[in-house]
Amino acid sequence: FSQYSPSDCIPQRAVFVYDVQQWVQRNMTGTIEDWLLRYRSSTDDLWFDGVSLAPWILAVGKDYAELGEEWTCSGAGRDSMTVPESKALRRSGFDVAALRALGVQFSEYGRVQPYVVTCSATAKLLHFNGGMRPWLVDRFNALPPPCLAPQVLAAEEWKWMRRVKVYCEESAFIACQEIWWKHISEEAACDLKDFDKEWQEDEDKWTDHQMDDEDGKRAVEREARDKLAFDEQEKLRREEERLHEKRRERFRYHWGADEPLPSWKRRDKKPSKARGARASDEGGRQEGSDDGAA
Repeated sequence: FSQYSPSDCIPQRAVFVYDVQQWVQRNMTGTIEDWLLRYRSSTDDLWFDGVSLAPWILAVGKDYAELGEEWTCSGAGRDSMTVPESKALRRSGFDVAALRALGVQFSEYGRVQPYVVTCSATAKLLHFNGGMRPWLVDRFNALPPPCLAPQVLAAEEWKWMRRVKVYCEESAFIACQEIWWKHISEEAACDLKDFDKEWQEDEDKWTDHQMDDEDGKRAVEREARDKLAFDEQEKLRREEERLHEKRRERFRYHWGADEPLPSWKRRDKKPSKARGARASDEGGRQEGSDDGAA
């Protein structure tokens, strides 16, 4: 990685044109595959956020020519801007009134939501990257990304339009999704629609809610079992205390004390009785012998 610098610019793979002969002669496919093999054999992650993009960028390196921002005007489907992008937008002539007029929101870190596209006025190609694609934006129930109105469509009418001042000059912004629908027919849009995923997000949400409810029910049942176990343990404890108290009462009755006498005292009392009995017997025998002698 010594030949690569973190500060170098990298090509965007969303739109690119390449010379097939040069691609083959320079073995670009083999270089990409070599990076993939390095990644698989490495004990540490060589890169993050996906597997396919990084090897392509590393293989291309600096061997590319920039086409210009108008050929890859991106962000038309993104629901937010990064912190650096948000700072750059605020410093490019957008004051508070302009952003408020567009209806954008700010996160707790100052991120602009949604993405504000400013390259669309002269764009030759508009890239709808991100989750809020035109055929999916209705699911978000949120403001779609605003685009600077294309100059080539100045005569068109738009359902949503806001005029704001950027560097004190008036600019017209429209919903990016409307540009999409100006260039595509309903039949083509229907062909692009993924009916298998139409309800996927809702199904996942409902499944999560059901799982949460079941987890809640299990938690209540577990708490009830724990309480029952606690009640049973408390019952056993009270029963043990009751039996212990009964033993104490028996000892009080027999010994006149709360606790049983020490074992050494109980052992000493019995032998003393035995010795007294033997002494009485011997005394009786002695008297008997004396009487006999008398």
